[in-house]
Amino acid sequence: MEHEKNMGRIEEKPVGYFGYILTYGCYYLAMALFSVLLSIYMMGKGMSATQVSYVVAGASISSLLIQPVIGVWLDKGNKSKIAVVLLCIGSVTGICFSLQRGFPGLLVFYSVTIAILNSVNPYIEKLATESRFPYRSVRLWGTIGYGMGAQLAGVIYDGISPQSVYLAFSVSAVLAAAGIWKTRKEDSVKSLPGKAPGEGDSDVKGEKEKEGNAKYRREVLGNKKFLGYLVIAALFYAATNLNTTYLPVLYQKTGLSVTASSTVLSAATMMELPVIFFASMFMNRLSNKRLLFLVLGGCAVQFGVYAFVPVVGVKILATVLLKSSATMAYIMINLKVVSSMVDAAYQMSALTLVSAVSKNLVTVFLQAAGGHILDLASVEVLFAILLGCSVLGLFLTAVVNPPTLKEKSPKF
Repeated sequence: MEHEKNMGRIEEKPVGYFGYILTYGCYYLAMALFSVLLSIYMMGKGMSATQVSYVVAGASISSLLIQPVIGVWLDKGNKSKIAVVLLCIGSVTGICFSLQRGFPGLLVFYSVTIAILNSVNPYIEKLATESRFPYRSVRLWGTIGYGMGAQLAGVIYDGISPQSVYLAFSVSAVLAAAGIWKTRKEDSVKSLPGKAPGEGDSDVKGEKEKEGNAKYRREVLGNKKFLGYLVIAALFYAATNLNTTYLPVLYQKTGLSVTASSTVLSAATMMELPVIFFASMFMNRLSNKRLLFLVLGGCAVQFGVYAFVPVVGVKILATVLLKSSATMAYIMINLKVVSSMVDAAYQMSALTLVSAVSKNLVTVFLQAAGGHILDLASVEVLFAILLGCSVLGLFLTAVVNPPTLKEKSPKF
C-alpha cells in the first residue's frame, strides 16, 4: 500500500522567506540588545571593570560546558524544536538578569542566557547555507537585526531605562523562536523496511552507535588540522569578544554619549551587508589560509588604531570599516573551514565545539585579565594586547595552513 511505502517519511513543505527574516532579524536583534551595552550597564550599577570581566568569563565557562552537549543533541535530535525551546528559556533568563541588583545574580543569569544564545548560534548560521534561498538574502537580516539592536539599545537605555533594554531582548528572543518554528523542517525518520521507527535489532543499533562515536573521535577530536584551527579561532573570538565588551568604554572615555556610541556600533554593523552581498567574489575563490590572513589582518589594524592612534575620528572610522565586517567574514570562513575538515555528519558537533572552545575557553582567561588591565592600566593597553593576539593568529595560520576542499565547501 502507498501508506506503507511512505512509512517513516514525513512530507517536506516549502519554507517561506518571512520565517528566515523573523529568525535572523530577531535572533541578532536579541544578541545586540543583550550584550552590546553590558559594560556600561554593569558599571552604571557600581560594578568595576574586573567584575564585568568575571561576568563575561562566567558566561564563557557556562557556554564551554553546555555547547558541546547541545551540539551532539542537535546532531541527533530535532534541531528546530530544540532551538525553539532554548530561545524561549533564554527569553525568561534574560528578564531575570535585568531584575538582579547584586553581582552574583548578574553573573548567574548572564552566564545562562549567553550560553543558550551561543548554543543556538551554530544551528542558525548553518540554516542559511541549507536554505532554498541564496545565503546572502537570508543572512543579511541578521546584520540588519544586529545593527538595529545596537542602535535601539542606546535609545532605550537613555530614553526609557536600562532595564527596558532586556525586556526588549526577551520579546525579540521569543520572536526568533517563532521564526525558527515557521521555518522548521521535520527531521527525516529513518526506519527499516516494513518496521515502525524505533523497531530493529538493538545489537545492530549498538554497533552503529559505537562506530559513530569512533568516527566522531577520528573526524573531530583526532583531526590535528582541526585542533590547530581551534587555537586560531580561539584567538580570534577571544580578541573580538573583548573588543565588543570594552569598545563602548573606549568611546565613553573619549566623551561620546551612550547613544552616540550605539550609533557608531550600528553603522559598523551595517558594513556587514557588503561583505554578505559580495561574499561569492572572495569566499568561493580564495583559499581558507588567505581568507584567515585577511580577517586577522583587519583585526590587527583595528586594534592597533584603538591602542596607538589618539584621534577619535580615526578610531570611529576603524570601527565602522573593520569591526563587524571582519566578524561577519569570519562567520562564513568558519563554516567553510569546518566543511573542508570534517565529515558532514559531524559538522554541527564540530561547529559547536569551535564555538565552545574558541569563543569561551580562551575568552575566560582574557576576560578576567582584561578587567584587571582596565582597572590597573588603561583601555589602550588592553587593545595593544589584542593586537598581539591577532598577530599570533596570523603566525599560527601560516603554520597550520588549513586545507581548502571546494567540493565540500558551502557556496556563498
